[in-house]
Amino acid sequence: MLSEREKNGVRKLLDKIPEEDIVQLANTVTSRLVVVQNRREATKAIAMYSDSAEQLLRRKLVKRDVIFSYLADLHVPVSPGADKHKLIQKVLMCWQTSDHLSGIKDEYETDESPISSQELSDSSQDTFRLSQETTSRDSSSHSTPTDTSWCQDLAVQFSSWFFTQLNQLHPQHTKESNNEWGPSHFLDDANLKLYVLRGTDRHLDAYDGSALVSQRLGCLVKEEGLVFNPNLTAEGTRGCSEPHGLVMIAVCGTIHKAGTCIGLFEQNIGLVRDPGADNNWKIKFINMQIKDSSSRSVPTLGNFSELNAISM
Repeated sequence: MLSEREKNGVRKLLDKIPEEDIVQLANTVTSRLVVVQNRREATKAIAMYSDSAEQLLRRKLVKRDVIFSYLADLHVPVSPGADKHKLIQKVLMCWQTSDHLSGIKDEYETDESPISSQELSDSSQDTFRLSQETTSRDSSSHSTPTDTSWCQDLAVQFSSWFFTQLNQLHPQHTKESNNEWGPSHFLDDANLKLYVLRGTDRHLDAYDGSALVSQRLGCLVKEEGLVFNPNLTAEGTRGCSEPHGLVMIAVCGTIHKAGTCIGLFEQNIGLVRDPGADNNWKIKFINMQIKDSSSRSVPTLGNFSELNAISM
């Protein structure tokens, strides 16, 4: 049976189908056990008696062009050449509950407070800015390479900001804040190494330049429909600094799609201050590993041996 959210979506989608096709579709769904004579009765029967949303969308009378038009009305970006299967997956994601569409919670809770709407507004600037307290400790003459407390604060703040910005690219994310994801977050010569493990298949892709790096990362969320849930505890996020100014951040977490945890990720990030951008932090490099996993345990740093190899 369909959820209320799915029923509402079905009603809107069926408005795009000719009445004679809707009546025929209702007869198929109900095995002609329910007599329908018009669009309203047919729509009601289809929403009530469909076994599942996916099964309904796969019906021949629900044509690809109808689904594409429905997604366009919802302002969901899809490729004009996308096949019906991919369009169906997009619609099913739209019909998930709101809890599954943004900031999906995993089996664990962290002690970190979620970013407030004001902080999101501030963080949507071209570059990442630390809180005043952390910035003061960073610039203090008492901060040394061995004083890692400010680095840990930076690591947590940056990771929360980074994945909030990235997840906002998801097609079903509510557009409550102005997202400024793009090349401006990266140095011009930034690079990305993306290591993907699917079963026994291992693949490494490399991207150079701020435009390509930001575009590829954005596609993980915008095109592939992934949602990243970082572990912001001390076991999942760490930071350290080097004498010449580079700050290294390691963060891991879970990956979700359509409300289901499908894998794990671990990411190493190099940050430097950019004198050309008011000395704010920008990303110099990212090494990310994505791994399919059915494990429901909380991910912690150090479980990805392959990432150490590609970080060299």
